[in-house]
Amino acid sequence: PEKKGTYSEIHRIHNRFTPINDSYELWIKPDNTIGTLAAKAVIVNVGGDCEGGVYQDGYVKAHARGFGDFYVKLDTVPPVIRPLNIKNGVNMAKMQRIALKIGDNLSGVKSYAGRIDNKWVLMEWDYKTRVLSYKFDGDITPGKHIFELTVTDNKDNISNFTAYFYK
Repeated sequence: PEKKGTYSEIHRIHNRFTPINDSYELWIKPDNTIGTLAAKAVIVNVGGDCEGGVYQDGYVKAHARGFGDFYVKLDTVPPVIRPLNIKNGVNMAKMQRIALKIGDNLSGVKSYAGRIDNKWVLMEWDYKTRVLSYKFDGDITPGKHIFELTVTDNKDNISNFTAYFYK
């Protein structure tokens, strides 16, 4: 039967303890209440791990990497951006980098883009710590600057962060 907050019945594929060597294609037909939010649908296992998913031909389709119990859920929550060392008005003259923690609750982070004074800057992603950072180079002159970060998840939910700082 359906679980609260899901958009399909729960489907059991073999035994979750049986290992597999490759992924397989998994299709689940969502219920009628999915409506216009079909583009936000993903397949999730009962452990809460997202397998991804694309709505096509009346089904949510994903490549599962294991067996177990699966259902359709919607990812409508934007990614989280948590600044670690930057906030409005901070003086960053003695700091070597801007650091922020980013993450997503379900489908995962698809892309991020940082800008200083409306100019794109190269951001470095540390997968283990989930820290996104920009190392200051000689291009940032003393004075007031605006830092902007846009993070998009795999279902096109977007979060923005903006702060001005002094260098």
